[in-house]
Amino acid sequence: MKRGLTIVIVVLIIVAGGVGLLWYVGSKSLTNQTNNDLGFIKISQKDTDNDGLSDPEETLWGSNPDNPDTNNDGIADGNSIQKNIDPVKTGNQPITGVNGRIQALVQNALTKKSAPLVDISPTKLPTTLVFTEKDLNITTTETVATITKYRDDIRSALKTYLLAATGKETESLIDFIDNGAESALISITLEENKYLNLLKALADITIPRSAAAIHLTMLNSLSKTVELIYYMTEIKSEPLLAIKSSQRLFSQRAEFLASLVPINNYFTERGVK
Repeated sequence: MKRGLTIVIVVLIIVAGGVGLLWYVGSKSLTNQTNNDLGFIKISQKDTDNDGLSDPEETLWGSNPDNPDTNNDGIADGNSIQKNIDPVKTGNQPITGVNGRIQALVQNALTKKSAPLVDISPTKLPTTLVFTEKDLNITTTETVATITKYRDDIRSALKTYLLAATGKETESLIDFIDNGAESALISITLEENKYLNLLKALADITIPRSAAAIHLTMLNSLSKTVELIYYMTEIKSEPLLAIKSSQRLFSQRAEFLASLVPINNYFTERGVK
């Protein structure tokens, strides 16, 4: 068993490393490059009214380049965008619409190159799919046979679904943002389905009582991974949430990888190899 799961873990490390590289490249793409598809053209840094928006950016947003507070809400135009507030509309209205929200994200990223993509929305990543012990199929019969069956079921699920994953969700997201490729969104959904199917398979496995805690940790770590990929598919309606999810996916996938180590140790300690 040790050899079997170790092979899977090595593959996971490769996938996780690839995602990390894609995240880095994706961040550089959004933070350091001009993005014509988003309507953002960095022509000049001249800021006549010193409100945090360059004059070309004022034109982009429709704000007044000679007035630091176009809508007279007491917040400078540049700060308004950082707070996800429309700099032109009155009443501290949030920036709405896909193009406007992505545009705001890019605006913030380009003005803060030393940091990764800036979260300008108060929205936190929700966790909606949480497993508890009552969701597990637990058996109190713990023999070599039942533990071996548990091992085989985990191995089968990982090989069937996880090894089919490409780890290119972030790359696809950047492709959609840069080029508007609908096929990129489809590919993210396909990756989501692979992890969702893995989650379902692992949740259906019959688990020895002594393995319940570590199995539960693995399931919940994987469920967070699935949710992050799902949020990435929502780039059209929730662009900030999607990109923030993309940023977090690398560390979350690493957390799931780490949750497999206790599983591997469980079998080793019981002599199931």
